[in-house]
Order: sequence, then C-alpha cells, then structure tokens
Amino acid sequence: MGASVEERDESKEVGCDELDESLYSRQLFVYGDVASRKLATASVLICGLGGVGVEVAKNVILTGVREVVLHDPEPATWGDLATQFYLTEADLGKNRALACVGRLAQLNPNVTVNTTNDPHYFTPGATTAAAAKKEEGATSTSERVYGNTNYNASTKDENEEGSNSSTTDTIIIRDSHQSALTTELLKKFTVVVLTESALEEQVWVDSECRRLGVRFIVANAKGLCCQVFCDFGNRFYVADPSDREVASFPIMDITSEAEEGVLTVPPKTFHGLQDGDHITFSGIRGMMALNGTTRQVKVLDGQRLMIGSTVNLGEYMGGGTGHEVRQGRTFSHQPLSCTMSHPCIVPLDFNKPGRGILLHLAFLALHHYIAIHGAPPRPWHRNDADNFLSLCHQLRQEGFGWEENEGEGGSELGVEQMLLLQLFSYTASGAVAGIVSVVGGVAAGEVVKACARRFSPLTQFLYFDALECLPQGSSGKDQVLDVDTVPRRNRYDGMASVIGWGVVEELLEMRVMVVGAGAVGCELMKCLALYGVGAGEGGSVTLIDHDLIERSNLSRQFLFRSWHVRRHKAEVAAEAARAINFEMHIVPLRLQAGTNSSHILDTSFYEHQHTVFAAVDSAEARRHLDSRCRVAGVPLIESGTHGTRGNTTVVVPHLTELYTSLQVASGTSALACTLRNFPTTVEHLIQWAQNLLFEEFCLIPTLASRYLSGTLTLTQLQLEGPTVVEGVRTILMKAPHSFEECVMWAAQRLTYHHNTDILDLLHHFPPDLTLQDGHHFWSGARRCPCPTPLDPNSPLHLKYVHATANLRAKVFGIPLEQDIGRTRTLLTREAGQAAEDREENMKELPSFSALPSLFLTFLTLDKDDSLQLDYVVAGAQLRGANFHIPPGDLFSLRSAAGRITPAVVTSSAVVAGLACLELLKVAQHYSCLEDYRNAEFNLALARYCLTSPEPPPVKMYNGIEWTDWDKFEIEGDMTLCDLIDFFRLQHNLQLTMKKDDKKYVVEYYSKKLGPPEQNYCVTVKSSWQ
Repeated sequence: MGASVEERDESKEVGCDELDESLYSRQLFVYGDVASRKLATASVLICGLGGVGVEVAKNVILTGVREVVLHDPEPATWGDLATQFYLTEADLGKNRALACVGRLAQLNPNVTVNTTNDPHYFTPGATTAAAAKKEEGATSTSERVYGNTNYNASTKDENEEGSNSSTTDTIIIRDSHQSALTTELLKKFTVVVLTESALEEQVWVDSECRRLGVRFIVANAKGLCCQVFCDFGNRFYVADPSDREVASFPIMDITSEAEEGVLTVPPKTFHGLQDGDHITFSGIRGMMALNGTTRQVKVLDGQRLMIGSTVNLGEYMGGGTGHEVRQGRTFSHQPLSCTMSHPCIVPLDFNKPGRGILLHLAFLALHHYIAIHGAPPRPWHRNDADNFLSLCHQLRQEGFGWEENEGEGGSELGVEQMLLLQLFSYTASGAVAGIVSVVGGVAAGEVVKACARRFSPLTQFLYFDALECLPQGSSGKDQVLDVDTVPRRNRYDGMASVIGWGVVEELLEMRVMVVGAGAVGCELMKCLALYGVGAGEGGSVTLIDHDLIERSNLSRQFLFRSWHVRRHKAEVAAEAARAINFEMHIVPLRLQAGTNSSHILDTSFYEHQHTVFAAVDSAEARRHLDSRCRVAGVPLIESGTHGTRGNTTVVVPHLTELYTSLQVASGTSALACTLRNFPTTVEHLIQWAQNLLFEEFCLIPTLASRYLSGTLTLTQLQLEGPTVVEGVRTILMKAPHSFEECVMWAAQRLTYHHNTDILDLLHHFPPDLTLQDGHHFWSGARRCPCPTPLDPNSPLHLKYVHATANLRAKVFGIPLEQDIGRTRTLLTREAGQAAEDREENMKELPSFSALPSLFLTFLTLDKDDSLQLDYVVAGAQLRGANFHIPPGDLFSLRSAAGRITPAVVTSSAVVAGLACLELLKVAQHYSCLEDYRNAEFNLALARYCLTSPEPPPVKMYNGIEWTDWDKFEIEGDMTLCDLIDFFRLQHNLQLTMKKDDKKYVVEYYSKKLGPPEQNYCVTVKSSWQ
C-alpha cells in the first residue's frame, strides 16, 4: 500500500516566512496564523474550467495558496458563457484554461497561476486513466466503478437519429499532454479538484490521490442541481475542527473541597464552552495546584461549569483565568469507489427530506447516460428523459440511490421521485450562475480545509438542488416547451436550456437595486451579469456604495484589483460587471443607504425597482432598506456573512414576514470605573484602549482646534473634565516639531497609563487591603494590578510607542516614521526623560489669542488604519499585563480591536449564489410560500439549513384582518383635518403622527383598539398640502 493522506510527508506544509497581512487581514481573523501559513505553501490542481472550475479557482486564488494549476482540454462554447465569467465571445473556440489563466492570475500577485500546457507538468509515458483502463482489459466500466453489477446498456433509444448501436461505455481520455491526468502530475499537488469529469476518471484519480497522499474533491453543477464529494484519506487530522474563537474568561469563584467543583465567572460574563470541552487554568490564588492543569468541563449554565474534584486543593482566594484547550480530531474518509451504494450525505434542505440520496442516484445515472450516448440528455426532451429514467430504475434495483430504512419495496421509484429525476434530465445539459456560485464556494471551502487542516471537512457528499426555480415551481405544471430552449447562439444559451427563454427575457428586463459593493456585492454583480439582469431595453441595475476600495478588500472582493485602490467601489464594480456582460445597464451611485440619502432614494425610486438586494454589514442599513421596501411594496433579498457563516433572507410583499435583523446583544458599555480600575475581560481591555484612542487623537485635537479658533471657551472646555483639559493644554503649549518629540510624548503616555496610573490605584487600594467583612478587596473577579515601567528593550513597548508617536505626528502634520528601528533608537535615548511633567501641565491655559497659530488634524476612527489598530492592540496587551488578563491570540485581538467583521470569499460566493436563486423566483412572481428559501450555513462545520420563510402574522382591527404589509391608499385632495376625520369616522382610528416623504405617510394607532406600539401605515396619494 502507498502512503495515505495522513501519512504524507508534512515537510511540504510548513508555514511560509511571511504573510501579506494587509491583504489577508479579514481572512486571518477566520483561519488564524498557522492555518494561513499552511495555505500559503499549498498547491492545487483544478480540472475543468467551466463555470464551477473557474469559480473554485477564483476563490482558491483569492484565499492565498502558493500555486493553482488549471487543467482543461476543452474549447469554450456558447453554453460556457452562462456561468464562466472569465470567458467572452472572443474566446469561443479557444482552450478554456488558456483563455482565462491570465485573468485569474490578476486576482492575487502572491499566487502562481499556470496551466498543464506548461511542459513542467507533463511527463511523457506517465500512467494515465486511459492507460490504467487498458491494463485492466475487458472489465466493464460499470463493474469497476459500481462493484458487482451486471448493468447492460440496452436501454438506449434505438429510434433516435444518429444513435450508436454499440453498448460499450468506455470513457475516452485524450493522450495529449493537454488533456491527460497522470500519476506524475497528481503527486505534485496538495489537493486535486475535478469538475465536469467522467465517473471513471473520478474513481481512478481518487484512487491515485489516496495512494499519493493527495486530498481529492469533486464538484459538479448540472442545471439546478449540484454535487460536492471529499476524500481526505483514512486518517485526516485536524488540530482545530471548530470555528469558534478559543474561549478565555475570568474566574470569580471556585467551590472548595467538593467532589464536583463549580467554577463561576463574573456577572455579565459568559464562558462560551460546551459539555466535554477542556480548559486549563492560570493566575489562580489559593488553589495553586489547579494552575497549569487541564480539566474536562460540564456546563451548568452560561456562567457556571463543573470542573471535577477540588478536594485537597485548598481554598480559592481569588483571581485566575480559564483558557479553553482545543482538542484535535481525526476524520476518516472512504474512497469514492466504496461510497457509491452507501453514500454519507450531509443534509441541507429540510423541506426536501430524502432529496440527497435521490440526487446521488441522478448523478450516477447521468454518468452512465453520458458513457452510453456521449452527451447528457437534451434540454426538455421527453425521449431522452425516458431513457434516463430507465437507467435510474436499473440502478435502484441494483441497490443504488435508496436508503436502508425505506423497507421492502423501497427500490421502486415513487411519482414525486420520478418527477424530480425527470426534471434533472431535462436540465442537466445546462447551468445557472446561482447554483454554480454555491457549489464553487462550498468546494473552495473544502480546498481550504484540505490545505490548512482547519475546520471540519465535509463527510463526504453534499447534494443541493433548486428545482423549485423552474417555471413550473414545485407543482409540476406548465412545463417549459422544447421551443423555449432552442439555442440562439448567445451568452444565455446555457441558462435558457435550464429555465427557458421566457424567464431569461424576464431577467433581461428587470430593474434591480444592489446596496453594497463589498464582498457579497461583488459576487451578486457577477451573478447578475451572468443572468443578464438589466441587459434588456427596459432593464437596469442600480449599484449603491459610498466606500473607497482598500487593499484589504482585494482578498475577497474579486472585481477589484490593486490599481483600483482608493477608487469608489460602486464605479469599479460597475465597470467590472460590464466587462463580464457588456449589455448590462448599470447605474453606480456613491451614496450611503440611509436617511441621509432619502431625498434621492425616495419612495418613488424604490417603487420603480423590481427587487432590492441588501449586501450591507450594518443592521441599521438593513432596517432602513426593509422599511423602504415595505412602504414601496418591493421584494427584498437580504444576505450577509460573518467568517465562514452566512445567511440569506427573502422578503416578498404580502407573502413573507418582514425582515427583522437579529438583535444581537451588543452589550452595554462597561462602567467607567470598571474600565479604568477593575477590568476583568479582554473586552474591557479593548474598550479601554479604544476609548483612549478616541480621546487622545480625535476628541482632544478637535477641542484644541476649536479653542484656538475662539469657538470654544475655557469654561466650556473645563466641562469635558480635567483629563481632557490637560490633553488640550499639552497640545497647545508643548506642540512637537519633530518625530523625536513625538516619541518622547509616546513614552510619557506609556509611563503614565501603565505605570503611574497603576501605582496611584495601588496607593488607594493596597494589595493587602481587607474589607470590614474580612474578605480581601482584591479577590473574586477583581485583579490586583502590577505597574509596568517603560522598557525600551520590550518589543511590545516599542510597538506601542511607534504607533503612538506616528499617530501624534499625524495630528501635527509631522512626517511619519516607517522604520521601527529608528523609533527604537530614539526611545532608548529618551527613556530616562519620560517622566510626566505634571506641574507644567497644571499651569493656567492662556487665552487663545496669546497662543501661536497651529494647524491640527484630528483623526477619524478607521478600522483599516494599521497605526490605529496597532495602538489599540498594544494598549490592550499592556493593560492585560497590568491586570494579569491574557489577551488571547493576536488575530482575535486585532479583530475585536478594529471592530472588524471576519470575512472569507467562499462564504460570500455561497451567499450570493443562494440570493440569486431566489431572484429567479421573484422574477417569475411565485406566489407559493413553500417555493422560497431562507438559508443559514457554516462552511467551517459543513452545516447547512434551508427552510421556507414564515408568513406575515395576521392581526385584527374592527373585525378586519391585516398584516404589516397592508396600507390605505387614499386618492384625491383633502385637508389634514379631512384626513383625520376620515379615519376617525370610517375606521374608528385616531391619527397621532404625520411623516412627510413626498407622498405623505401618516402613522397612527387606535387608542380604543390597541396599544401605541400597533402602528399602521397609510400612503396618501394626493397633492394636498
């Protein structure tokens, strides 16, 4: 036996020396440093550059592997243009890999992108799948692939024109270096991904990959159905299979001398653990023997854990921190050849029980059909579908594609199953961009797991379908006719073969608004361009975003390149979408969706749209869009991601409930005394440092400028407190003139905040202070601090001083210093003079007219500003050292410090694909609630959940049923008094508030019939004033 995946030489997977943190910052918060370094050494082979292949390649390249090699012998056709966004009409007839390799290479300069046309990847005389088949002799494909089966290809339609009477099912693989997959080629890679490949080739490549220690993935999309398969070997070890941040929490109490000791965390603090998790301890006083040990826990509630025996450990005296210890896990995968009859399938759509195993049967039958006929069933062709169903029946009788719990007679296909398989046959020759985006994101996520050994891999099949998007919905009526799918030799042929030209033409004429051109927004624009939305004479896409492109965007917002940095997102995304489909009518607007832009994006603007996509990361913006769409009666498709998690919500007027953003407990800010004197959590450290950043570089410079200009008096300034007054006085009377003076000031601030301030605190509350009840003051959650004198040789102190000095230089317009080595030299020279000169600070602030003119720049808080981020992180780490609070890993700390939402491109691709599948239903005006889908997923854990949305709750007034979608529309002119009388007399409702928005909107409630929170919306369509 050859080496399996888990036994492979890991010397190829050692981390790289440096990561481009400015590029990969958002995904570093998801994958972590170790996993990201493994990614940067991985090499990936992607076979098949149709829609799925290019989607996987795009995502993997943006993620930042070392090398991606493309393999595809096929030429580009009209059908490819429906899903392959890097092919144009000019590429028709060209090799697909060669046509798009240059465009893919532009995505990430850190990744080498090549094709197997390069002689480096071709070894003459190497073993290929075709050669392996020849060596096996006359053994049939079905016997090798399926095991002990006697399938006979006698179901071929003999009446079809041009049919081939031969019953052989041989898969022909070209022997040229442009097409052959060889053993010598496969062993060069960490992961091999196959798309659009024959089953025989999949089985052979999987077998070779297992022998070579290469991880193997299959990804396919057929019509509105898709498939992903993973084989990472018998023993694939993952050090951290979870996507949760490693928990760390302060300890308030531990019960002493107990068989089952109970650990309690402070109020408003949660441990975040689950039953069976492991923790270790540090900093505990009293039960010293617990420090450094590891215990398995049992969760009692969010604040209490059972940690096992505490007998003979002494009494808990206070302090301490619990740290989660992640336990690795070994996953075992079976080879593809062994999973055909008994596949392990991850459930996905809870509205479709048993769908996964049926799709497994459909994909197996499709491989057989292509092996016999040389092509998939023709679009919406009855005879081809009948032949396909015959294959399905035979495979079922041989034990494929049915579940063991179906009982006797379970091998017989039911009517609903037959209908689904028929629809699969009708649509298998085409593809839809939404489904391709989903499968490409999922498969690329599995590539990341295979390369980085992070998160839980898929075990082992995933099947997904959106057949409810077809024109007949889920009812099976009004099927698309043959004539509706006849190719027209244009870019929509592949999509029309699935959903018909009638739906395609509806898409072309749609008017859609996309709010947000970030990661999800870019993926949405890609799908809309492939759909052709807004490409018709009356169609349009309005793209709204007010942000500029930053370098950190480039690792997940694939429409942008390095030369686009500092340009407006909406404009660049519009240009890139037109490059995919030049027929699109796109209107980019540099606006922020909210009340500030309501005079432009008013109710009439929304009423002109057919659908609104919300791709924003602000709950406030989502609520605003929901409110606007509600009044205008326009469907809203909301989508968002957080790391490897994602969700989509479809809101259809009068059919679904309104969108309501989850009210995540943002947590009220900690009390000032807690932040200043008694921090207990990492969140306290970060909030303290963020407050300091705002005060010293935003608030104080602003107030100093106002004082200098005479718009702020000394009396008004003193209302801000003595600390702020001292800061203003220092700025105005001790303004630096060089970077050296900025370093001096930074050293003084470090000394003041982390040494002098702590000494003052210990002076008021000594370490041995005892309360009247006999308890130590510094016990429980309170941490007795220790001062930290300035140490020029400390890397952390140097990092803090460097960031602080540069921020100070920004305020005063002094050139910044990039060389931290020079800062070290200056700090060492000035360390002895860093004492705070408090006496001078207390002098009276002179009148503004007596002060020299000074130009100050007050900073705006910016999560993409590396100096601000370094300042907050270093300040929190120093504060943690003062109070014995471990700050956790660097990436989690930087994410929290910058209030950064972790993001990866794979989640964005999946979420956009799911959202655009819902657009197909909206375009066809579906009225059946069960046809729509809301989705939630977690790629890290391979968990997916699709459910139908809930209907709007029905309410009553005056015996009339109504929902939040209902409104009164009043035609004609009337005075406000007439309006009030109308509702009072006709509806027994009393108006209490009028909201003016061009078309006057009055919100009101009935004191007689309901409480004030029951609001009703009235749109008055008239010109009265």
